[in-house]
Amino acid sequence: MFNNLLKFKDKKFFNQKNKIRIIKYDKESIYEIFSAYIIEMNLIFNKNIKNKKLNEN
Repeated sequence: MFNNLLKFKDKKFFNQKNKIRIIKYDKESIYEIFSAYIIEMNLIFNKNIKNKKLNEN
């Protein structure tokens, strides 16, 4: 998966909300992007769970 992302190295790769933004990154940066992505997904997931619980009450 990392190798596929590296193919985008010189291209602008941008998509909204739950996706990743890549502009000229190297391998180390790719790792940081995924870390941030996973953290963001976690926050969104937790927020959704919280909202679901509030709606049940």
